Amino acid sequence: MATTGFFSFGQSDKSTPDTVDSTKNKGQKTQTYIPNSFIESEFKYTDSEGKEVIIQNSGARGGGNIDGDRDPNAVRGYDDSTGTHYGHGIFWTRIINETNSPLEFSINFPADSLSISPTPDNYLKLFLLPDAMRVDKLSSYNYGITGLRSFFDNNFDKPTGLQTKINPNEEYFFYVTTLIHMPDQRGPITAEVVLEEQNLFYKVSVTGIGTKLIPIGQLVFKKSKQ
Repeated sequence: MATTGFFSFGQSDKSTPDTVDSTKNKGQKTQTYIPNSFIESEFKYTDSEGKEVIIQNSGARGGGNIDGDRDPNAVRGYDDSTGTHYGHGIFWTRIINETNSPLEFSINFPADSLSISPTPDNYLKLFLLPDAMRVDKLSSYNYGITGLRSFFDNNFDKPTGLQTKINPNEEYFFYVTTLIHMPDQRGPITAEVVLEEQNLFYKVSVTGIGTKLIPIGQLVFKKSKQ
């Protein structure tokens, strides 16, 4: 159990979630259903009043042609301007604020590549995508996201990030995409946002290589005015 300010947080294992639907990134209060099969991990953080902030993370989509073409002969992955080849993965995260206080939320992904093993040959890049969440596309290739090649061309050497507020009983969705250069990769990649105190981390695990905890931002709990 960790304590931050006037909040004390507990973390749970994956559970059957009380789900929220949205076709926009924030400000949605409509309660609806997302199948639990789309949620890879869930963490709950409880405040002093017993109310929760819930962080849900998806599994990966991608690994094929970033243009979304299912043609088996299509070129897979992405080549940067130096000819270095990357695979790609797409994940989404949802933060649900069930407390009575607003949350100040910020994320920043660096422009630099991030090593994930002791050897320099295995590394990745993280990008925050600007696309609004489309719940109706959860079953689609790349979660229905298109234009990735153009996005990478224009943002390969740029940091990406956001800063916003999540009001009580609202939620926020965002997509993260990875470019992965890992000759030693022997299995799937998983990724999830986790909270420690007020600090957000992106936890990336690659079978056969290792796990890396990357600091990416903050989720600051603001006490409501009485």
